Amino acid sequence: MKLFLYFCIALAVCTVPPTLSYGVNGGIECAACTIASGILGQVAEIHSSDILNITLHICDHLWPSTENACKKALQTLEPLLFLLIELQGKVTPDSFCYGINLCHQDPGEKVCHLYPSPSNNLLQSDVEHVRTRVKPIMEKWYGAGHNMDRNICELPGVRDLCSYLSTVWENMEPAFDFDGDKFSSSEKWRGSHWRGRDCFDVNSKIYPGRRPHYADVNFDTNCNGIWGLDKEAGIPWETKFCAASKSRGIVMFGDSVGAHFHFPAAWFNPNLISKDISLRNLTGVLLDEFDWPQYSFATGFKNITDPELIQGDVDSIYLRMRKRNLCNHRDYQNVCRNGATSFDLVKNVKNIARSLEDKPVTVLLGVFGNDVCNRFPDTLRNMTTTKQFYKNIVQVIQTLEKTLPANSHIVLIGLVNGTFIYDTLAERLHPLGEYHGNVKYKDVFNWFECMKISPCNGWLSDNKTIRDETTKRAVELSHVMKYIATSYVSKTVSLSYVQNPLTQVINSWTKKGGEVWQLFEPIDGFHPNQIAQPIITDILWKNLKSIAPESIGPINPFNTEIFNMFGDQGGH
Repeated sequence: MKLFLYFCIALAVCTVPPTLSYGVNGGIECAACTIASGILGQVAEIHSSDILNITLHICDHLWPSTENACKKALQTLEPLLFLLIELQGKVTPDSFCYGINLCHQDPGEKVCHLYPSPSNNLLQSDVEHVRTRVKPIMEKWYGAGHNMDRNICELPGVRDLCSYLSTVWENMEPAFDFDGDKFSSSEKWRGSHWRGRDCFDVNSKIYPGRRPHYADVNFDTNCNGIWGLDKEAGIPWETKFCAASKSRGIVMFGDSVGAHFHFPAAWFNPNLISKDISLRNLTGVLLDEFDWPQYSFATGFKNITDPELIQGDVDSIYLRMRKRNLCNHRDYQNVCRNGATSFDLVKNVKNIARSLEDKPVTVLLGVFGNDVCNRFPDTLRNMTTTKQFYKNIVQVIQTLEKTLPANSHIVLIGLVNGTFIYDTLAERLHPLGEYHGNVKYKDVFNWFECMKISPCNGWLSDNKTIRDETTKRAVELSHVMKYIATSYVSKTVSLSYVQNPLTQVINSWTKKGGEVWQLFEPIDGFHPNQIAQPIITDILWKNLKSIAPESIGPINPFNTEIFNMFGDQGGH
């Protein structure tokens, strides 16, 4: 599930920072080069615009601090871009990237290719032709007698962009948090898209989810928009409306499914690449790590305003808890990371912002697939064992016990059953191949496997036995989750287990006449898309109401009065 995090680079340059590199035969760098070459070549085929102007136009959508670095990088790479356009239709994107050595054949490995490959002799001839043409460019960059293995991130101009891209996603806390309380007044870069907006970001004692200070008579210390004094009754509004309401927050803790990973399909459509509308909000998408928690099933709260990039309705557990009790306003956190396994959760749990003195919280804990998904050829041996998984989840719970307030609740969500992925998508055209009709999902899956960069070798394998064994392990790990929820004894928090809602989502959708592929991201094929998000919310909500009603809290009888008095409570 990690691979598509790096495709942003394919929109700008044919490389990735070395800190993000893995795989064989060039791995991620090769993938980014091949994708960038394929897309830009198609754009040039469709549009008469100069390809450099199109790529520089991408830079216009970045933050001012990175725009100059982007333009310098592309100006440095300009000769390579011109060569790419000149060779369009004469060599495949694979041949081009082998020719500039971002793709290569490591000892003992097969030649990997995404696009239909010519015969071996012709392929080698094409590669040699590209190498001959690119040699003077390389000599200008690195000097005569240069080493073809030199990293392109060493180039002046490219270096700064690579450095920026390699650090932008390292931190799970807000980049702009002036008082250090892990809440921010800015939206992106782990800001209020991920956690409730800080209403006073210069005081670490003021943040969403805390218990009110002196009943919030003078100031809104928990940022729920309710403060002041009912002078007639002599009672603080916070006390009157919220003290007995059993208000609580919601935390989504897990991986890319919980974060709502989404890569805009428009960025893979050559007909849209050169249009300004398809590149709008590029920096925002980068800074949010290609995640859209503000629209997710767990913590979504915003109406969609970029229909060219993402479409669908928004509903979430947070919104339903807020509707149930307006005292819950802004009390949400999405502490998920793309690619996270149960091992990562042990480390990431420290990023949840909750203390024993705060309001109770409901934690949705779900690692949907990464403990069975990996890139290794022997994928079964590299899956998390039941023993390891049990140890990791218990360790996470033990850490939470030390920080969560009394009456908090942890919901353990089972793993997804990904058996449907290959059968549903294998023979369908992937967006990369729609224009020429030459690349199917199975081609992409095999390409990933060949370079050992697959986001999930188990479920994306063309070997049904491996796919079935992957599902078997996922079921076993789900049983571990259920066992922990029913057997673990805690003095401070309560636990419950719910099965992964995705199977129910698929069944619900297909009963209405829909097709399975319509529920998932077209680029990767298995992250639930915006059509699926509200369906997940509905099914998960019904399960919580039935299994653990305490996790969502009661309806606040003062909701109407809160709305009449405080309106939208300051918004989100």
